[in-house]
Amino acid sequence: YIFSKECCPVNFNETPLIITEPLFNFASIQEAMTEIFFEEYECQSLLRINATDLAEYNYRKTHNNDCTVVVDSGYSFTYIIPYINGKKYKEGIRRIDVGGKVLTNHLKEVLSYRQLNVMDETYVINQVKEDSCFVSQSFMADVEIAKRKDSHNTIVKDYILPDYTSIRRGFLRDIVKPDEDLEQQTLRLNIERFSIPELLFHPSDVGIP
Repeated sequence: YIFSKECCPVNFNETPLIITEPLFNFASIQEAMTEIFFEEYECQSLLRINATDLAEYNYRKTHNNDCTVVVDSGYSFTYIIPYINGKKYKEGIRRIDVGGKVLTNHLKEVLSYRQLNVMDETYVINQVKEDSCFVSQSFMADVEIAKRKDSHNTIVKDYILPDYTSIRRGFLRDIVKPDEDLEQQTLRLNIERFSIPELLFHPSDVGIP
């Protein structure tokens, strides 16, 4: 569909293409992908490149750093790739089997235990994660903020769940006052907002080495 006339009405014979691929992609997949673009779509030229190379290139153009570390977090894995003078330092590349899927599943378990059974609501909780969670710059400082009451706690939020009638997609909002009438079903998110992404840095917390 991406290369259909409805979505991308261009003449591929006159169009150079860039396609990103994962690190350590299989040679057979690379060959098949190249064959499809040149033989089926007849593109003018093709560059296969890792997305992290593009991220590092852009960063190097705007920052005067010889050494860079790029973190590429996907659905089921996270790569940490060091670069020196624009070149990947392959011996330093690390992969952990933690990505968006693990974070979403862990958030489902935490919310189901503490508030509401959402184990069958993967799609919705994935949206909750993307809308609500963030990587803490100072974990213990944020823990102290999350302990505070009322307006002194700047982290706690309510997430309004979709009812697919008047609310098609959930959204984050400030917590309501006790005297306010709130008809929508909500999840209260506090320490979960920054503790869930910590699995990227401490995967052993959920038994991943």
